Amino acid sequence: MDSVALKQEDLVQWAVGESPFPGQTVSGDGHLVAAFPGGVLLAVIDGLGHGAEAAAATTAALSALGANVGKPVVRLMEASHEALRQTRGAAISLGSVFMGAMTYIGNGPNFMVKAIADQQKAHTPTFLGYVFKYTLPYMVPMLLIVWWLFFR
Repeated sequence: MDSVALKQEDLVQWAVGESPFPGQTVSGDGHLVAAFPGGVLLAVIDGLGHGAEAAAATTAALSALGANVGKPVVRLMEASHEALRQTRGAAISLGSVFMGAMTYIGNGPNFMVKAIADQQKAHTPTFLGYVFKYTLPYMVPMLLIVWWLFFR
């Protein structure tokens, strides 16, 4: 059996689209997809506002992330936060896939994930389906056990 060597960049399919706000020449949107040993970092940055100041914030965050690829997402977010102190700020979503497991931190692309899953015809529960299938049978009993053990 022949083995095929894949580059880490081939492990994730991705696409991006961005355009400046009408009347502006630069966009405050940015992204980073960077492979590291055993994984890949995915980042989406939206500099606050529009134009050059938003682009400066995005550039600062991208520089901090690029210098810390492969580190835990909490450390990446801390580095981004530090880099953004001298800017107007940005909304950031980070996903790091390492050895097949993904860690995510950010401002919730849940509707995007749902839309992609629906487009691919993958089964995803509705909100109420999630509540009745996972929250009530698993989460509520766990919360009751924790309360009984530590707070009674």
